Amino acid sequence: MRDALAASDMTQQALADALTASVGLGSYAKSMVNKMTKARKVSMDEARAISAITGYPLPPSADDEDLAAQIRNLDPADQQMVRSLIDRLHAQKISSSPE
Repeated sequence: MRDALAASDMTQQALADALTASVGLGSYAKSMVNKMTKARKVSMDEARAISAITGYPLPPSADDEDLAAQIRNLDPADQQMVRSLIDRLHAQKISSSPE
């Protein structure tokens, strides 16, 4: 959380305002963001929103490692199918991004 805030050059208030504007997260005050930088645990929804707002990547999770292991256990043809799907999804995301 602290790294994302520092990398974005956002103030705690700016992040609180951006989180409040995020759909479904509720209302955030600067004091809540301050607590997140110290001791308060951040929910996965909050972490995703913070990553989207700041552009700071989420750290790898156990789910990521589990998915990577599942892909490694596929036969080579199925691994290639997964890679192709990921490539298409990335291309679609890039082509639909506003410029």
